[in-house]
Amino acid sequence: MKKHYYIIFGVILFIAAVAVGFYVNMGGFAKSTSIVTNSGKQYMVAQHYKGKLKDKAFATSFATAADLIQKGPYKKGVLAAYYLNDPDKNDGVVDAYVGVLLVDSIGGTLPTNFESFTIPARKVIQTKIKAHFSVASKIYTDVKTYAKAHKLNIKSVEVLEVYPSEKEFELETPLLK
Repeated sequence: MKKHYYIIFGVILFIAAVAVGFYVNMGGFAKSTSIVTNSGKQYMVAQHYKGKLKDKAFATSFATAADLIQKGPYKKGVLAAYYLNDPDKNDGVVDAYVGVLLVDSIGGTLPTNFESFTIPARKVIQTKIKAHFSVASKIYTDVKTYAKAHKLNIKSVEVLEVYPSEKEFELETPLLK
């Protein structure tokens, strides 16, 4: 009978070790860094999305934008989302643009259902973390902690999330004037 307990304990220990290893590999224990900076004017080609945060259509808009970078006309672009509201304050409803952040101005024909716009230069808290976005949700708390420590007032709207790579996540949170 004791042998069964050892086997069960061993299996549980193995599963826990695999889970922790996966979390570490994804950057789950990574620390973020924040600075106050002036972001330059930025250009974006994106689809407008308004709906539930957990809706499949929201995830699909990210996949569509990623395809424009990998296969399409915006190979020098970076996957990004520009939030017009704070979903936490709106019952999980997101109002955002999901698409491609570009270094240069936008030219050429836009993909179907995409629009282009400019994000004006502004003063932001730029926070970066080397972690997959799925384990980097603490970055929002880190921004609030940084703002409070430096006596800065932040806006909870017009926040820009940038995904330079699968294991990098950046957040530009605008400051109130």
